[in-house]
Amino acid sequence: MKKWLFGFLLLISALSQGQSKIDFSAGVYSLTAKGSTTSSSESGFGAYQFSYRQEFLKSFEFGFNYTMILANGLSGDSSYGPGVLVNYYPMTLASSNYYKNGSINYISQETYKPYIGISLSQRSYQSAQANFGGIGVQVGNEYHIEKNYYLKTELIYLPMNGNGSMSANETNFLIGIVFGL
Repeated sequence: MKKWLFGFLLLISALSQGQSKIDFSAGVYSLTAKGSTTSSSESGFGAYQFSYRQEFLKSFEFGFNYTMILANGLSGDSSYGPGVLVNYYPMTLASSNYYKNGSINYISQETYKPYIGISLSQRSYQSAQANFGGIGVQVGNEYHIEKNYYLKTELIYLPMNGNGSMSANETNFLIGIVFGL
């Protein structure tokens, strides 16, 4: 119990050190699902994601997201669910560096910030009336626009398992805006 509590406190301490970001993205999706006797696939525009991310250890982010897929707008099938993610920025820092020395302020911001990450996600599918969960991977890039604004592109692949022999694969390509807090 003490080791778990120490680890949790260490994580919270690390998370509170860096910059926070929120973002909203929209884009295209591809979904394939398999059951014991049937399979189906669907793709198109209608994937939406809202995320909150917090920098830790300078090159990492920990965050939460919520994803919705609305096939054919509001009239079609839908899926939705939360996720927990960790992103790693191998070539840059996860957020901007701010330096202050007396009356001189300096901000270091890279124009391109590529990242890779993993996520643990859950989805509920309206048509199947079933829940799925899985571990996904994502690759993306943040393009610096202004002091605390970025354009984000992201490719997400999420293989999931559901009830019994049900499985699904979700692939999303999203473009969005990031706000540094």
